[in-house]
Amino acid sequence: MQVRQLEEALGAERSEAQVLRIRETDLTGDVEELRSKNAELEETIHRQTVDIAKLAKQLQKYTQPKSASFAQTDPVVIERSTRRGQRSMETVQKGAATFGF
Repeated sequence: MQVRQLEEALGAERSEAQVLRIRETDLTGDVEELRSKNAELEETIHRQTVDIAKLAKQLQKYTQPKSASFAQTDPVVIERSTRRGQRSMETVQKGAATFGF
């Protein structure tokens, strides 16, 4: 009777070991699949980061027009702006004098 019980217990242990080996194989496949997906996602993130950087550079072109930088350095534009500012100041002073300020 003990021999039969030992054989049954041994058979159960073998079955459990087979189940564990199958699970290990499945988990190994899952890990490999997850690593592959992770690598794909990292590559996608990298490409999108590069695309975002390119778009940010293009956006700068539209938010900082070239004409504004040219206007800041062109002597004729600076002189006209200064004259307009002086005329505006004279107008303000005349108006203030008129109203007694």
